[in-house]
Amino acid sequence: MTPARLFTAALAAAVVAFLVYLPSLGNAFVNWDDRAMLFENPGIRDLGWGSLKWMLTTDYMSAYQPHGWLGYAVIIKVQGLRPFGFHLAGALIHAANTGLFLLAAWKLLAFTGTGRSDRLCGAAFAFGYVHHFVEAARGKAESVKALTEYWRDAPPTMATFVSHHDI
Repeated sequence: MTPARLFTAALAAAVVAFLVYLPSLGNAFVNWDDRAMLFENPGIRDLGWGSLKWMLTTDYMSAYQPHGWLGYAVIIKVQGLRPFGFHLAGALIHAANTGLFLLAAWKLLAFTGTGRSDRLCGAAFAFGYVHHFVEAARGKAESVKALTEYWRDAPPTMATFVSHHDI
């Protein structure tokens, strides 16, 4: 695959992933950890030195995530505590990661010669658990079980990331 085609495929995957999450932009905050992480979190109210020190040194709610805290503080500075900015940031990050994951999968799996393994990995990453989140919200026991097993088996850093972001 030529570099231009690979870039086009990665960009297309990112756009599709963003479009999948587009409906989330109209959603409100959820009653999981948003109150504690955003509204009751003293360290993300501004971008001063005290807050930056807090972001780099604090393990708040069992999560050490200085980039996340900085991102939250920037979003609050730009548009306040409205859900739109947080959901937009999540959708954009997921879209970018989908495109980057496709590029990495192509590089790592190019030796297989199938020509499709990279796109399959990118799609699996982008949409792998979306249906479980939707079905769990509808009360489907199988999806709740699947998400529970995923979080139980995920490495601690990934489990912390997933549980502290609106994905």
